[in-house]
Amino acid sequence: ESTAEAGRRIERSLLLTALLRATVTEATGTATDSLVLESTLIAAESIITYRRRYRSRAHVDTVLDLLVLDLDNPRSLAHQTAALHEATVGLPRRQGAGDSPVEALTETVADLVRGVDTGALSAIDDHGRRPTLIAFLERLDDLLVRAADALDGEHFSHQMPQHTVFMPNDPGVR
Repeated sequence: ESTAEAGRRIERSLLLTALLRATVTEATGTATDSLVLESTLIAAESIITYRRRYRSRAHVDTVLDLLVLDLDNPRSLAHQTAALHEATVGLPRRQGAGDSPVEALTETVADLVRGVDTGALSAIDDHGRRPTLIAFLERLDDLLVRAADALDGEHFSHQMPQHTVFMPNDPGVR
């Protein structure tokens, strides 16, 4: 089912943004950065692809190319967000519903990822931080959470909690 597929793609994207936020938003030092980048690639299940493609020590810009922009890498944000949008296109809509907020949000997500410049994302400020990457990940997280909420609201029914009317230990009941 497409809603389950969309949910998986949102979850995978959010996990990858959390991984990138925890590992590459700050530069520490050359040796440490290299270990952190390799660990990030291992966690993202992309180390073999990276080594085959780049044949060098990991660098932030090439790691971001692989994990953010590479449509051919099934672990990348580009792949996940494109598949997310594809999963939401044509989902059934409620009777009388207009344009789908889910579809619009997932299109925005896919466009945001597709249009990002990894060179700009890897730029470091005076404090050793990558502010463009941080802002990108925050924006992407916000859109993904909004897409998840819209998907939930459009395609899942929420029932009110059920309350028991009869209480077996009620002394007034015989």
